[in-house]
Amino acid sequence: RPEAPLGAFIITTLAIGTVSLVFTLLLGIRANRYLVDFQPCFVLSLALVGGLIWSRSKRPGIGFKFWQSGLLGLIMSGVAVNVFGAIQQFGQFAAQRPQTSRWLAEVLDPLVRASIRPFHTLPTLGPVKFTATFPSVTKPTTLPLLVVGMPGFTDALYAIIQPDHRVEFFFDHHSYGGPHGRPVLLQPGKPHELEVDLGSFYPPAHDAYFASYDVRARDRIKNLATLMFDGELVIDEAMLAYDAPPWTMRLGDNPAPLGPRATRFSGRLEGPIRLPNPHSSRFEPPPLREGIWSIEVEFAMPAIGSNQPILASGITGAGNLLFARVVDAETIKLGVDIWGYGAPLSPPIKLKTPGRHRFDIIVGTLANAYPWPAPPAALKSFAQHFVVWIDGTPAWVVPVAHHEKSYQKVRIGVNQQGFDSAHTTFSGEITETKQPAAGRRVILERLESLPKP
Repeated sequence: RPEAPLGAFIITTLAIGTVSLVFTLLLGIRANRYLVDFQPCFVLSLALVGGLIWSRSKRPGIGFKFWQSGLLGLIMSGVAVNVFGAIQQFGQFAAQRPQTSRWLAEVLDPLVRASIRPFHTLPTLGPVKFTATFPSVTKPTTLPLLVVGMPGFTDALYAIIQPDHRVEFFFDHHSYGGPHGRPVLLQPGKPHELEVDLGSFYPPAHDAYFASYDVRARDRIKNLATLMFDGELVIDEAMLAYDAPPWTMRLGDNPAPLGPRATRFSGRLEGPIRLPNPHSSRFEPPPLREGIWSIEVEFAMPAIGSNQPILASGITGAGNLLFARVVDAETIKLGVDIWGYGAPLSPPIKLKTPGRHRFDIIVGTLANAYPWPAPPAALKSFAQHFVVWIDGTPAWVVPVAHHEKSYQKVRIGVNQQGFDSAHTTFSGEITETKQPAAGRRVILERLESLPKP
């Protein structure tokens, strides 16, 4: 009520927040997305209590000055936490505002590094070598071998151990998964040597450490996920990396795993030894791709109502996926899932005939970068678009202006990045048709017949 004292309002606000907090705790769930249920009540109560004390202190002495300073520091810290929390939320700030993110990183990362140097010995930057003696198991068991990063933002190496002494290693970028290696045989009771290299072992991309590196060499290092097992290369893939504080690396211990995985390694681990950075500061790029794919597709009848992967590029968190939504036996919709930016769908597309269909796809960013002799004039108009023909007929033109570098790693009919917009693998028949230079040129020149987007 308006005439109620301020103290009653503060007590009521605290009670509401406490009830919501206790209820959230009883559910046994993480509170990051449920903070709004209780945090505002506590923040408002603290603000009111602070203001009440401030306003009623008529003769402030030295103790009150200290109290004022502490309260102002708390307020500034709270504002900073909310600002940086908003920047970090879902990790999309760097993707959506790259220039601002880079400026913040260049300004703040050296300050953070300087502030932690008195408290932590910064390690040599490079791969980590250690030995592991694996336990015998009676059922398939997943154990952590190496983890780096803060809880909820970890990159980890796991081992799936089988009762017949086979082991499958895989990396995990927390909440996104990661690449798996082929199974290898263990020798019971024998120590095995592992050498791991991860992008999260290295500083943030805009740290001064990478000042002498070209951009492609830096990006390659920051997306490393490699494993040597007894001198043999088992995994050599790309995977996004969290910017992990260097002192967070742990062997055989992951206190906050995702899913039903063990938190500790039950065998014996020895080491680790940090090796020097073996990577060159210059990167030799692979040959340019011309950005044209021809794919033969036959949809399976059980696929009706599902989304089928057609052309996938890049890695988890940084890639695109062209998929087909099978509406019925004669109709599909095309979609392209752009990681972090949405998944537009085409209007319904009628297939002319049953059976196999040919998809001709132009990825505009690659096609424009390729050194075509006398390229068609229309090519520049489609520099940031996908263009798809089905059975020689224009089917869809859609803007795709993100993750253009991801097309150095392409899979046909496999959703290797783990997009939830489509199945993991194509359920019918799908094969890539390698077109000769003349055939690719014919596809490219079809752009002349299309209206400018």
